[in-house]
Amino acid sequence: MKTTIRIAIALGCLLPLLISAQQKPPAGPKPEAVVQEWFQRWNALDGSPASVQKFVELYQPNAIHETGPNAKQIGPVFFEAADGIRKMADDFGKANTELAYRFETVTANERSQQLFYVADGPWGGPAVGVQFVGAYTVRESKKRFMFPGAAFFHIKDGKIIYARFYTSRDQLAEVRP
Repeated sequence: MKTTIRIAIALGCLLPLLISAQQKPPAGPKPEAVVQEWFQRWNALDGSPASVQKFVELYQPNAIHETGPNAKQIGPVFFEAADGIRKMADDFGKANTELAYRFETVTANERSQQLFYVADGPWGGPAVGVQFVGAYTVRESKKRFMFPGAAFFHIKDGKIIYARFYTSRDQLAEVRP
């Protein structure tokens, strides 16, 4: 009887350890939440060091952000690591105002939804693709522009390790009052 009691006590002590060992660690933010936060922080860029720093914190230290060329360049543009991403955000925030980037809404069967395309990536984290519409006002000229685009994010440990934005200069439209 003493042996049975000792075994029961030992099992009672080990059971919580066995249960906690089988539980997964907290997964961190949902991939969609990381992307939503990216758009919120991008829209908050105002040229201030604080808004730029908050934006840069979304990325891993060795992250890469890739965009298409601007009017003065041919080929893709790579912003590498915190310094490159900081420069991209700082330049854009200082040159533009009234940033209004939003997810494209898809409607079918009398229902509307913002779609996030999520898949597991080989780097040990998720990939997220979204369609968006971007709008901004150029500070200097006060002209407002709007354009469609698509963005793809690679996320690991709740931070962006790679982001690729596709936009077309041919679809950039000036917003007229």
